[in-house]
Amino acid sequence: MAVGAGWLLTLFHALMGFTVGLVVYLVARRRWTGRQAMVAGGAGYIVGTLLSVGALMMALSGM
Repeated sequence: MAVGAGWLLTLFHALMGFTVGLVVYLVARRRWTGRQAMVAGGAGYIVGTLLSVGALMMALSGM
């Protein structure tokens, strides 16, 4: 049961990071070149995933 919940949380955080990265890429694509927009999207993915995992860790530490 715990393993299944762990995989579900991992998938959720990856999807959150992907969504943030995609939004950043789409916005940056209008202003920058393709390579710059891809780098910004990748950075958005990393930051979004880390913030999502950090929020989970803070929430679980309060339990």
